[in-house]
Amino acid sequence: MNRELFDRVVAAEKGFVNTQYESTAKKAWSLYEDGHFDKAHEALKGLPSPEQLLRNLIEKLKGKSVYKTLKRVNEGKATSPAEMVKALSSLLTHAMIEYEDHPEYRVLAPIIHEKIAELLPAL
Repeated sequence: MNRELFDRVVAAEKGFVNTQYESTAKKAWSLYEDGHFDKAHEALKGLPSPEQLLRNLIEKLKGKSVYKTLKRVNEGKATSPAEMVKALSSLLTHAMIEYEDHPEYRVLAPIIHEKIAELLPAL
């Protein structure tokens, strides 16, 4: 059993419940359970990655002040940990707003939260 594939299939099944991708996640799980690991891996390719969801979300934020702040953080121009926490907190808020209509965005919450938690000791 491939542990990495197992973890990805489980995360997909949890992360894409009640989304347009739920059937794809269930298909990946079914294939995995039946021992068709290569096919399960291929099925997972039909799901958006957290990176893709993050890029989509940031693209939707163009023209908003949070976009400019996130750009500064990404370019390494953030002036303080507080500015970075502020940007990430705002990103988390927008992810949760997006989640209301597109539940797949919930996968971003723990990722963003973890980044914020890493920065808090530096405040």
